[in-house]
Amino acid sequence: MKSASLFSAAKYPAPQHALWNGKHYSHQRLRIGYFSADFHNHATAYLIAELFESHDRNQFEIFAFSFGPTTQDKMQTRLEKSFDHFFDLSKQGDHEIAAKARELEIDIAIDLKGYTQDSRPEIFALRPAPLQVNYLGFPGTMAAPYIDYIIGDRVVTPTAHFNMYSEKVAQLAHSYQVNDSQRQIAEQIPSRHQLGLPETGFVFCCFNNNFKITPDVFSLWMRLLSKVDSSVLWLFEGSHSVCHNLRLQAQKHAIDPERLIFAPRMELPEHLARHKQTDLFLDTFYYNAHTTASDALWAGLPVLTCLGNTFASRVAASLLKAIGLPELITHNHDEYEALALDLANHPEKISAIKHKLADNRLTQPLFNTALFRQQIESAYRQMWQRSTFSSPTKNSEARKACLLSRWRKENGRADDAWNSINIEAHLKKSGVNSLNLTALTCLASYRKLAKLFIQTKGLAATLTNPAIHPGLPNVHNTAPIQAQQLHCAHSAQPP
Repeated sequence: MKSASLFSAAKYPAPQHALWNGKHYSHQRLRIGYFSADFHNHATAYLIAELFESHDRNQFEIFAFSFGPTTQDKMQTRLEKSFDHFFDLSKQGDHEIAAKARELEIDIAIDLKGYTQDSRPEIFALRPAPLQVNYLGFPGTMAAPYIDYIIGDRVVTPTAHFNMYSEKVAQLAHSYQVNDSQRQIAEQIPSRHQLGLPETGFVFCCFNNNFKITPDVFSLWMRLLSKVDSSVLWLFEGSHSVCHNLRLQAQKHAIDPERLIFAPRMELPEHLARHKQTDLFLDTFYYNAHTTASDALWAGLPVLTCLGNTFASRVAASLLKAIGLPELITHNHDEYEALALDLANHPEKISAIKHKLADNRLTQPLFNTALFRQQIESAYRQMWQRSTFSSPTKNSEARKACLLSRWRKENGRADDAWNSINIEAHLKKSGVNSLNLTALTCLASYRKLAKLFIQTKGLAATLTNPAIHPGLPNVHNTAPIQAQQLHCAHSAQPP
């Protein structure tokens, strides 16, 4: 994290004066702003499109801040329809975009880029929103004081790794990585011959970007080819020079360079369909398959991975756990090589795993976008609750008076009779257990009343005890919160 902190401070320091002045808004719906340059045909969009479409519009108002190209491709057209508000800001500067978000009173700003290509961290450095979150695009800490949360899960961000993050860690119950369950797979599956593959023999593949291939994993793959007769390695065709260089390296390992076959880019449905002609996806070590692993699993292709020590090297393991295939997660390079060899030499084993994957594809959490939506929306609500009421015992009497006044105004109750005692009595008369936050908040007609009661009675002070409030985040306790299937863990001071 130290190097990330130095990078952040040198390249994207926070200005002396933030745009957001510390005031928390009180909108009827939480305003969620997604910021990205990738609202078009791009790996991030392929993963997240359905989430934008399915957000609960009764609780959330969804904004897109697009600073990428105006392509008007199929995906961009779909995304423009999926938001309540879509702003093309590709010609705007960082300060203008940040000012726009501040003007719109965005409650939670989601950075889908981090430090990746075409990112705009300067927007977030200006602090346009009360809460700012690092999600999906950059698998690691931004180590920036203006990024409050990173969204992870128990595999990519285990509790033992919290000291690697400057952000607070919001743990989702299954995989942190959203997936689109509407992705189409072309009905026509090309033959091996059409794809340039041999008609027989085991096909290893890796469609990761070529820059993820390191000398140690490539050497291991060459050993597999030497031990599995008639096998080939099918790789993504990044460029002509990459193909040439990798084939030269294969020769140095005494492997016929023709046993490396390269797959050109093609439209997503056809790309997914061609996975049917391969046998095993071999993951890279230090920067795993992310979208490419989801592609493979969605298409029915098993993925073999080796669990690493960083967010980026643990993503495939997260996906495999969420689809019920933990047996494909190895823990060192020798184990990875041995399992790949075993599967390649025993076709009945790879067949059994493919059948299991087919059974799990629509029954396990990984591709259940509706379940994922519920979990990430729960995360957003809990982040907001924590940021708004992070110090419930401070100036408690003034706080109670302020909350009561706000509730009376919102609900047309001008009389002083509606104090916290009468609110409690009103709840009990309605048959609601006032100590059960989950029960309270699921009753729409009493939602504001319930929230106010809990805040004014000072019950928020007990939120560090999950036994009392299992549905709210626990700042200090690292045990998962089962009631909401979410864990917001503490790794920095609350905003």
